[in-house]
Amino acid sequence: MLHHVRPSPGWLARKLDDVRETFVCLGLALRDAAHPKLAFLSLGTGLLASLFWLAVLVIWWQPIWLGAQVVATAIAAGIVFTLMPAAPAVGGSVAAMGNIASAYAPWLLAIQFGPIFTVFVLVGGYLLLVMLSVRILLELMLMTRIQTRVLRRYPGVERGADASFRAGLRDWLGTTSTFVFGGLLCLIVPVLGGALFFVLASYLNVRSLINDALEDVASDAERRQVIKANRLRMALLGVLMSALMLVPVVGFFMPVLLGAAVVHLSVRAHLRLKAGEAG
Repeated sequence: MLHHVRPSPGWLARKLDDVRETFVCLGLALRDAAHPKLAFLSLGTGLLASLFWLAVLVIWWQPIWLGAQVVATAIAAGIVFTLMPAAPAVGGSVAAMGNIASAYAPWLLAIQFGPIFTVFVLVGGYLLLVMLSVRILLELMLMTRIQTRVLRRYPGVERGADASFRAGLRDWLGTTSTFVFGGLLCLIVPVLGGALFFVLASYLNVRSLINDALEDVASDAERRQVIKANRLRMALLGVLMSALMLVPVVGFFMPVLLGAAVVHLSVRAHLRLKAGEAG
């Protein structure tokens, strides 16, 4: 007796399904981020990090400003040296003086535009420190509350799964080494290096929250399965979150939005794997 075998979906269909699932998780996370308690936590976290680094900036203003000037001058000089062609070596005292002037011109331009670059370095550094602080607070303090809220939408999820500290440490070391060495490799690549680093950082921003999202829900082996089967979805979600961070109003709710989206993505993937094993 012949059995009709259902053909597996093609490559394009699977990728389109990855995109659809990513947007579904983002939509569910937007709904959770609008919850008053979670929204208050998100705003409070951002405000706390902003005020802390503002206080640091005010208290140590002078050394921070001097350090920013050094960094800004180096950046400006690097840009000017890259854009300005080198002066040709020509004999004669007048030509030699022209060569000396050409040699010092990049530094003079760098000093002239230094204050503008200094402001950019200060603002960029401040925003980066605020985002990193919010990200750390999200992982250490907020993910448990976000997971509890999101799991109410999945009553079929079984709790009590075991996960070892050793596996968590190994996972953290792997993620950190991927960011360091993978980031260096991306930056070596000409032209596309910056874009590759952006995608890698966005992916790891989601990837590093998977263990917290599946805490008490999935075992170590099940977490590895979820990660292996959803790398593209994690990268897409990370890129979307990085883009939404630039939206002024949405950016205030980014901690909860990111956490909820990762929980939805992880739990839905875990349930699909469970259903596949049962089938």
